[in-house]
Amino acid sequence: MGRVHLPDTIRRKLEAEGRLPALPVEERVTASALAQLRLGRVLRAGITVTRPDWPGALAGQCRAVGLPDPVREHVFHPVRRWRFDLAWVGELVACEVDGGGFMVRPCPHCGGPVRMGGRHSTGKGLREDCAKLSEAAGLGWRVLRVTPDQVKDGHAVAWLTRALAV
Repeated sequence: MGRVHLPDTIRRKLEAEGRLPALPVEERVTASALAQLRLGRVLRAGITVTRPDWPGALAGQCRAVGLPDPVREHVFHPVRRWRFDLAWVGELVACEVDGGGFMVRPCPHCGGPVRMGGRHSTGKGLREDCAKLSEAAGLGWRVLRVTPDQVKDGHAVAWLTRALAV
């Protein structure tokens, strides 16, 4: 299993209860911090910029607070083959972590941060997301959309806890 970023709010709660999970916690280098480095220094240092696994981090947080394990990349639509990042199939609850709009990369010319945008922020991507979520609602799914910041600060796992308790 990969490493999990555990928000301070959840860490403090688990420490207070004396049940910190046996999950490794990783301090991630953010893309914006890497973008502040000059591209040449990044390449010479051998740093590899990887996309953070926010759905994986959220799944680890859910496990840490005692929620059932979600299904990753669950295909919910028989024709379109749409997938949810995380799904609790028996409860018809799903979560989509939309983080592409927050990604940055180093500018090849000056090394400064350049926003990469994301599929969800384009007209076509937004239209496709609307169709996907409308079809999901028609099939009875309750879908939570969250951002990486909401995973980091513990809001996403709190919302999922309430959604799964209904």
